[in-house]
Amino acid sequence: MAIALNKKYAQAYMNRGTIKTEMKNYQAAIIDFSHAIEINPKDVLAYISRGTIFMVHFNDNKKACTDWKRACELGSCRNYKFARKKGLCR
Repeated sequence: MAIALNKKYAQAYMNRGTIKTEMKNYQAAIIDFSHAIEINPKDVLAYISRGTIFMVHFNDNKKACTDWKRACELGSCRNYKFARKKGLCR
């Protein structure tokens, strides 16, 4: 309902993406996290969440590392540093 009322409400897309992740609807979750990023390119959690889905559920290290690197540039480096240490990100 929040998205229907305001298509520019990034947090609503984050919330819906989280729910879709819990429902194992990963492709739809990626779409919602991507919308959140389009609206708010500094949303660290959106990059972390989308990157995690890319890594864990789609085995797409390149996309995951790109998202986690961006999250690190925004101040949250835990995922990116861990993936680099494990040799998953360059």
